[in-house]
Amino acid sequence: NGSKSVNIYEGFFDFLSGIEIENETTDYIILNSITLLEKNINILDNYETINLYLDNDLQGDKATELIKNRFSGVTDCRTKYKEHKDLNDFLINKITKRLWKQIYFSITKCSTHYTLSTMFPKFVRLFLWKRVDNK
Repeated sequence: NGSKSVNIYEGFFDFLSGIEIENETTDYIILNSITLLEKNINILDNYETINLYLDNDLQGDKATELIKNRFSGVTDCRTKYKEHKDLNDFLINKITKRLWKQIYFSITKCSTHYTLSTMFPKFVRLFLWKRVDNK
């Protein structure tokens, strides 16, 4: 879109997660493979700001170093999700935690005839059965 900023994602699901978390006006590059970066690195010459959303693995480390050594204005955004495999894993974990909190508070508001210890296992079995059944 003619932006001077670009966000680089390692995969399509990371890109979708990035859009969900931060809806920015910027250009996007989805690599689908780190090897595509090496073949097309000259595209980055057009950008003043490069935000990297790569995986927290050896390939992500190598790609980050490659880009940082060649360009200025590079930000390694993996610090935002350093405890997770990638940006998509971070978002899934965040949503899952929020969902479980909602489930917990819903159960604690149940009838006083039921305690959390009796209701929670039943609810989890029902929840997991529904997930398997709906695949």
